Amino acid sequence: MRYRELHPPKVFLGGLSAPALPIRGLSAGDRNAPGNGKEKRIFTLIELLVVAAIIAILASMLLPALNKARENAKNIQCVNNLKQLNLAGLCYISDHGFYYPPAAIYTPDGSAWCVFFRNNYVNRSDAVFYCPSSISKVARVGGTGIGTTAINYGINYAHLATSNMEPNRPANWADIPAKDTEVKQPGKTIFFVEAWNLNLNTGACNVVSYRTNPSNAAYGKHNHIINVGWADGHASSVKVANPLDPYVELGNITAANQTYKNYWNRAGVRP
Repeated sequence: MRYRELHPPKVFLGGLSAPALPIRGLSAGDRNAPGNGKEKRIFTLIELLVVAAIIAILASMLLPALNKARENAKNIQCVNNLKQLNLAGLCYISDHGFYYPPAAIYTPDGSAWCVFFRNNYVNRSDAVFYCPSSISKVARVGGTGIGTTAINYGINYAHLATSNMEPNRPANWADIPAKDTEVKQPGKTIFFVEAWNLNLNTGACNVVSYRTNPSNAAYGKHNHIINVGWADGHASSVKVANPLDPYVELGNITAANQTYKNYWNRAGVRP
């Protein structure tokens, strides 16, 4: 039977009947009407500003950690570059009568050592010669002669790559490199190190053992760290007070007969 037949509307005095209520509840319009507890929530300007301030505070707390992690990654890549240069250097020593690479490889074009390395030992890759933390552009690996190639790493010029600061050498041996047996403590003798030409604000492929020559200076690009490739083939980070002037920690040798504690001289005293 129909609902209205079973439940007829009640009739009140005066002939008025009670209004019929909808069986299925409120209509769509009634459900969105104010006061029914389901109206849309809108953020106020103050609430948005508070959220933005919280996000800014969290970002300021996280950014230093992110920057530190990014710089650590660059430093690791820099050390890896030096390890590859060390490996190339050891291959050169094995291939050339156990002499260290000279500053200039006297091939027909008179190339710097790094050009010879690039063409013969590192698969013609330029990336290994550049530190990822370097903020200034440097020249592509190329050029001729000792000082015409600007990269981020320099060879130990006066004590391994040449002999012009060592005693008891004939004058015409100025550019003859050291032999491996002359390096008394290879694990504590600088082979390659981060370098920079402070006069030209560009790179340098050789590095000297004294701070008074800013054109071929040891020069770190990391916070209180300079990376070094050692003559025995390993590479590491050396903590320094000032990476732009690391000669306090590495040694500051300005003459051949200075053998006080340093990491430059192939036969000198070590710290």
